[in-house]
Amino acid sequence: MDYGHRISTLELYDRLLDGKKVSESHWDYNVIPKNAARMKEKYKIKFSDKIIPENHDLTDKLFSAGVEMLATTGFYCPDLGKRMSVTEEEILEGIERAPRKVKQGSGNNASYIEARHGTARRRPFVYGGPTATPVSEDIYLKVMQSYAQETIVDALFNGTLNTLSGTKYKPNTPYEIYAVMKEIKYSDMARINCGRPGLAMLGPESGLSTGSRISAGLPNFGLRPCDARDIPQRNEMKIDYICLNMLASSEINGDVIMCEELPIFGGYCGGAEETAICDVAMTLASFVLFGADMHTDGPIHIRWGVTSSRDTLKVLAHTAVALDTNTDALLGSMYYTHAGPSTEMCYLENAAQAIVDAVTGREYIMTCASAKGVELDRVSGMEARFAGKAAQSAAGMSVFEANEILDELTMYYEPLYGTPMEGKTFQECYNMDTLRPVDDSVKIYSRAVERVRDLGLDMRF
Repeated sequence: MDYGHRISTLELYDRLLDGKKVSESHWDYNVIPKNAARMKEKYKIKFSDKIIPENHDLTDKLFSAGVEMLATTGFYCPDLGKRMSVTEEEILEGIERAPRKVKQGSGNNASYIEARHGTARRRPFVYGGPTATPVSEDIYLKVMQSYAQETIVDALFNGTLNTLSGTKYKPNTPYEIYAVMKEIKYSDMARINCGRPGLAMLGPESGLSTGSRISAGLPNFGLRPCDARDIPQRNEMKIDYICLNMLASSEINGDVIMCEELPIFGGYCGGAEETAICDVAMTLASFVLFGADMHTDGPIHIRWGVTSSRDTLKVLAHTAVALDTNTDALLGSMYYTHAGPSTEMCYLENAAQAIVDAVTGREYIMTCASAKGVELDRVSGMEARFAGKAAQSAAGMSVFEANEILDELTMYYEPLYGTPMEGKTFQECYNMDTLRPVDDSVKIYSRAVERVRDLGLDMRF
């Protein structure tokens, strides 16, 4: 093997071309579940009832299982119907080259995402935004401004523009490319209006096709070099042509690459341990195979469609600790809550995930896709403020103290999953002229702060 070289996008593609032919159904129903189960048995991985692991011997085994899962399974391209291979040596070499510091934004608004380990007192970097949730065209600018005006937000995470000039647009059409441009322009105007013109943004989110995604890098109107490109993997352990072409474009352009994957708990992987093994493997692949600068995950519960359940938080926590104690890679998580905006339930779901991220060494958080990220206009900058403040307060907290608080938090909102709080639309949460939260929204926010303070999280308003 040629030690020391990075696997380029072209080499990645060539390996896929030369790979073994496998049907997608065989990959999903046989390769992934059987290999994950085999790793769990081989390394004797069994999670306790604690959300955040208190046994580093367990998480070291989880890391080793993730390395072997990637080395023995490889990665699959459904467009080619083939799987590529990678060696354990390449994985360990590649993860050592992962960036330890990434600049986001410019001028006075520039900030850095840099390695923070364990229960570090420095809070995670905060991406605030609709997190790909659909947003109405006529309020998109105001929605993004509600995040940009929150001082705890370090960068924007764009939403999906629901229409363009009142028209529902489709992938692979000129409308989609214009929608991406409008998304970026609105977010740019939002940060300018808030006096933070150099604030970074992450996107694009309004385009699904290769052309629209790559168009986000167009000069004058597109993302800047100090912004980040959102490049998603596919579940589980898959990469398609869209992702490959986005990687090629970003590699040539020298973009900051944020790779994301949202493993499904209860899906092809199986239970919590198997999902965490696949999560570690996919995270490693982002750095080793895809040249990512940072990686975001967010385990999704197959029944509830959220990241905030006790089971998915457990996967999130164990994966983070396994990687945090064995690498310096930059890691973040994406927030999907069951409840809608301006509800106590939504705030507490945010708080639980923020505590997990802050105490397990994650470098950044991405908040929040309220109401599971599927309801039009059910987003609000107040959720980003709450999650950011909760993460700030949890930074430096012991694992044991955090687990006690998490037990109380999840016991409050998980029983409500069957009848979640719908919450309000953005238009109901804010005064649309002043862009300040209405009195009722402020009262709900304050009650949620008092509740987490009563549970032991010394959170400021």
